[in-house]
Amino acid sequence: ARLLVNFSKTYPYALEARRLLAEVNETLKEEDFGKRKRDKYINAIQQDLLDKYEPVLRQMTVTQGKLLIKLIGRETGLTPYEIINDYKNGMAAGVWQGIAKIFGGDLKKTYDPEGVDWKTEELVQIWNKGQFAQLYMSVHGRPPQIPVIKHDTEEKKGKRRNRRG
Repeated sequence: ARLLVNFSKTYPYALEARRLLAEVNETLKEEDFGKRKRDKYINAIQQDLLDKYEPVLRQMTVTQGKLLIKLIGRETGLTPYEIINDYKNGMAAGVWQGIAKIFGGDLKKTYDPEGVDWKTEELVQIWNKGQFAQLYMSVHGRPPQIPVIKHDTEEKKGKRRNRRG
């Protein structure tokens, strides 16, 4: 029952991480970025993410944070450590890994749908079939409180592009 609650609070953010990573990759591929311009763009993205999601992440429990790490790995195909290392650098990835370790997490851990993460994978499959709300209702007797994530407006994307360079 607890996994259901934690999943409902974290999975939408993992889906958003997948969407954002695809958007960033597309922008990096479409436009000609030198190292400085790329770094400036990545820093702008990072600041936007911190501004938008830090308050939400601070409200999550340690267990929800660990689940989010796993779900981001599942959705993106990369561990959060690899994402930070690829887009920032090894030092930044090491710092965030150290913070995760303090809370008992591991940014390098890969998602294992047939092993330790099988219950989570079942919930993903139920979500993808559109049956998550019914399952949640049957267990908790009320609908899940699933976060609604608003996507950047075109205006904000434009501002971010202008900050690049």
